[in-house]
Amino acid sequence: MTSTPNTTIHLFVKNLRFLPSGDFQRYGSGMTRAFLFALLLLVTRCSYATAQIPELIELDGVEQSLFSEPFTIYLVNNQSEISKLEKFAQDVCTGSWRRYQGRWFILDKKLYLRSLAANPCRESPEQIPLSIFFPGATGPVHAEWYTGKLVVPRGKRLRYVHMGYESEFEQYLVFTVQDGLITAQEESSTKPK
Repeated sequence: MTSTPNTTIHLFVKNLRFLPSGDFQRYGSGMTRAFLFALLLLVTRCSYATAQIPELIELDGVEQSLFSEPFTIYLVNNQSEISKLEKFAQDVCTGSWRRYQGRWFILDKKLYLRSLAANPCRESPEQIPLSIFFPGATGPVHAEWYTGKLVVPRGKRLRYVHMGYESEFEQYLVFTVQDGLITAQEESSTKPK
């Protein structure tokens, strides 16, 4: 799953399932909850109303933009880990709502997380030791948690859109990933959904 504003909505809905029924009831009934949910949709849609600093992936020895956020999926599935990120990533800037930037690479058809940097809007982002999230890790971590698409824009930017990863490019290299393993690779002239 590629992280988008819809991932934010997914996190909200997932958290609602864990609220005791009384907690959800205190937000009112019927129309009040519908209004709050509609407001949430509007806020999450606007939250990426700025182009985002992309993740980076090394392909053929060259670091390129990655319009997917595999580590966000790790955090969605391991929400107790978010507090660990927050200890490092305290700045919020409109260019990086997630407050970190991951560096990735592919080796032997496996996706690896090379490093994480907190506060990527800073001139010198702080490196987050991978062992914070993956005890015992002394180097890159195989992204076994990730299933989804990796979208790498290529070529000339055809249209700039000041929102998320919505800018359009000439080509896209798209990797299909299942449990951290690359299962397919294709080039496309249209932006993947």
